[in-house]
Amino acid sequence: MNVFHVLRDAWFFFSHNLPAIVRLCLPLVVLEAVVQQFVRA
Repeated sequence: MNVFHVLRDAWFFFSHNLPAIVRLCLPLVVLEAVVQQFVRA
């Protein structure tokens, strides 16, 4: 398997699905940051 094809397919996937990935991951990342701030205080 050619490395170029793997990288091209990965770029295609992430570039076309980035909004969905952000919608899924961003709330969890924000929640984790808020919880860490409360734990440190």
